Amino acid sequence: MPQNNDLNTALTRLGFEAEGRLYFGRWQGYAVSLVPMGAQCQVSLATHADKKYDKLRRNVLKSAARLAPRKCQVVNAGNAFVFSMPCGKKVLDAGELPRYLDAFAEALRENNFLPSETCSVCGGQRPDSLCFIGSYQPVHRSCVRSLEEKTREETEQNQLNGSYLTGTVGAVLGMIVGLIPNVFVGVATERIYALLFALVPLAAMWCYRKFNGKMSKGSIGIIIAVSLLGVFVMQYFTLAIYVMKDYGVPLGTALSYTGELFGDREILGEIMGKSISHFLFMGLGILFAWRYLNQTNGGKLANMKSALATMRDNPDFAPEKPDETPWP
Repeated sequence: MPQNNDLNTALTRLGFEAEGRLYFGRWQGYAVSLVPMGAQCQVSLATHADKKYDKLRRNVLKSAARLAPRKCQVVNAGNAFVFSMPCGKKVLDAGELPRYLDAFAEALRENNFLPSETCSVCGGQRPDSLCFIGSYQPVHRSCVRSLEEKTREETEQNQLNGSYLTGTVGAVLGMIVGLIPNVFVGVATERIYALLFALVPLAAMWCYRKFNGKMSKGSIGIIIAVSLLGVFVMQYFTLAIYVMKDYGVPLGTALSYTGELFGDREILGEIMGKSISHFLFMGLGILFAWRYLNQTNGGKLANMKSALATMRDNPDFAPEKPDETPWP
C-alpha cells in the first residue's frame, strides 16, 4: 500500500486505483498517472505533442500557472505532459487535489492538447485498453501482450547468451567516455558536478548492454565497481593534462610520467586522500542513474508484470455490447 494514507484516501475518493506507489485513472477524459515523490507528486496526462518544440511546454506552463492553486512545473514527454505539484498535508487538507487536476486538464485543452486516442505502443486507432507504459496511456491490449512476449524473449535470450566478460569490457570503455566531460570541465573550471558524474555509470551501463553483457543483478555490481574505478582513472588523466600544460610535453610523455607518479605509494596516497569528494560525487551520480542501472532482466519482467496489473478497459473505445432487449 502507498505510504501516504491521506493521499491514498484522497485519490481513492476521486476514482483512482493504486499499484504500489503508482496511482492511475482518468480525469476529464485524460488517462492520468500520479507518483508521489516526498512532498511533491508527478502527474502525467496522456496526449500528443512534439517534445522537441519547447514553446509548447512553456505555453502549457503559462496556462497551468494561471489555473493551478500553487506553482507547478511541466515537462513535455511527447506522449504526455508531466506536471510536478505539491501534494503535502496543506494541499490535501485544503481539498486542492481535484483543483490541480482540473487545472492541468484545462491547461492542456487551452493549448489544443486533447486526450490521446491512439495506441501508445503501435500508434493505431481505437485503443481498447489503458495501461501504464512509462505513463498511463491508451493501448491495444494485444499490443501490450506482444510487448510482454517480446520482453520475455529478450530477457531469456540475454540470460542464456549474455556475457559478464564482454559486458565488463564495454562498461570500461563506456566509463572512459563518460569521464571525458568530467575531466575537461574539471580542468577548465577546477570544479566538479554531480550531474556530470552521473554520465559515468550511464555510459558504462549503455556500453555494457551494447557489448551483450548479462543483465542480472551482478551487472549492477559491475557498473558500480567500474564507476568507482573511474575516480582513479579521472585523477590519472587530469594529472596528465596538468603535466602537459605545465611542462609543455606531448600527451604520451605526460601519461608515462603520470604513471610513474601513480606508482609512488606516498604520492598515490596523497592523490587519493584528495579524492574523497570525487568518490562522494560518484556515489551521487550512481544514485541519479539508478533507475537506468536497475533495468535488469528480473527488473524488466517485474515492471512488465506491474504494467499488466494496471490494464483496464478504455471506456472511450469499449466494444459495443449486443442488444439485450427482449424479443416482443
